[in-house]
Order: sequence, then structure tokens, then C-alpha cells
Amino acid sequence: MVFFKLKRLIKIEFLKFLLVGILANLIYYLLYIILTYIGIDIFLATTSLFIITTIFSFKGNAKFTFKVKKTNKKNIISFYLIQLLFYFINIFILFILVKNMGFAHELIQGILVICLAFFNFLISKKYVFS
Repeated sequence: MVFFKLKRLIKIEFLKFLLVGILANLIYYLLYIILTYIGIDIFLATTSLFIITTIFSFKGNAKFTFKVKKTNKKNIISFYLIQLLFYFINIFILFILVKNMGFAHELIQGILVICLAFFNFLISKKYVFS
């Protein structure tokens, strides 16, 4: 019985995490397309939007997804370090696939947003909002 309740809670949390993530990444991706369309470098756009969406994601996931009543320095620092890790993974993959191999940055960034979301949930749940 406890296992099924835990499984259901994780499923609900994951869906809420996805909702916050979809909203954050939709904002991120739309602004990314706009910024790069008007000539902003892909790495500058990625960095600027990383900062904005990380703040949004932390607040959204703390309050809505994981129902953390009060965040502390450990939560905040852990969250930002994890997000920084994903930022560098994002930049690294963009550099390899876009700058070196010539793939379309719009496609690669879209794929990265989806792929990194799942791993972000698992790590955030275990190390930030546990």
C-alpha cells in the first residue's frame, strides 16, 4: 500500500515538474528563437535565458511541485549547481553539434530541452527537494 502511494506521489510530482518545466522551457525556447532571430549569439541567448528560467523553475518547483514550505540556502545552492551542470551540458552539446557539425541550432536546442528535463527531475527530487 505504501509503495503504491509513493508511486502515485512521484507520478504527480513528475507531472507537476513537467508542467513547470514545460512552461519554463516554452518561455526559454520562444525567447531563444526571438533573440537568435534578431542576431543575438546563441551562447549569449542561452546564458541570459538560463538565468531567467532558473529563477522561475526554482520558485515554481519549490512551491508548486514539491510543496516546500520554506527554502533554505542548501536548497537554493543545490538547485543552482544542478542547473549550472545542465547549462554546461547544454552549451557543450550546442558547441559540438551546431558549431562543429553544422546542425540547426533550433532543432538541437529543442531536443536538448526535452532530453534534459527528465534527468533534471530525478536529480532535483533526490538532491534539492527531498
